[in-house]
Amino acid sequence: MTPNNIIFPIRINAYLAHSGVCTRKQADVYVSQGKVLLNKKRALLGAIVQQGDVVELINVEAQEFVYALWNKPRGTSTPDSKMIVVHGTNLKTHCIGRLDKDTDGLILLSNDTRLSERLLNPKYNHEKEYEVFVRENIVPAQLKQLITGVRITHDGKRLTVKAKSAEKKEQHILSMTLTEGKKHQVRQMCSAVHLTVTHLRRVRIQNLKLKKLRADAIELLRPSDTKELLNSIGL
Repeated sequence: MTPNNIIFPIRINAYLAHSGVCTRKQADVYVSQGKVLLNKKRALLGAIVQQGDVVELINVEAQEFVYALWNKPRGTSTPDSKMIVVHGTNLKTHCIGRLDKDTDGLILLSNDTRLSERLLNPKYNHEKEYEVFVRENIVPAQLKQLITGVRITHDGKRLTVKAKSAEKKEQHILSMTLTEGKKHQVRQMCSAVHLTVTHLRRVRIQNLKLKKLRADAIELLRPSDTKELLNSIGL
């Protein structure tokens, strides 16, 4: 197995996770069970893999990762995990990211825990697009300011944040794309340019779009969409 976009040296559980075999937690289980060989010898927990090393699995089937989209309804909280039905079987997935109670829209569900760090860490600059309904009339200067940067409060600190894009769709609706996701960031950014958010919806995560997915519905990703998503985040 030869993972892409990997930096050596790396711990063996991270190596297996990057290979798409299993999560880091499950990799530790396999190592403890003696099912992982490093250069033909039984691997130990915390073992380091160097470039050129050979990692092998014994009597282990690659974990089947599943990926799905959920249209979280407005007025509901985001749970840590959510059960979905795959091939007639109930499967526990994790919510990759959160939306506040008053925000509806797209949440990615998966049992692939590698996604959390890649999609939620702002250093990777992955896109999330929001449809923002506001009370006031939108003017070009406000859109320009959102892209140039505004000041918000996060964890008691004043920060400057920017939208990757901000575009007026209708007189009271704008589209805003972010590459980070601080708490209430869209609402605070709009407030900083004197716009009052009346409704907020997330409509896109990377290549994944909400489209016509009805409220509270769950839809498994097509293989082509899954491949495009994983490629876009380096997995």
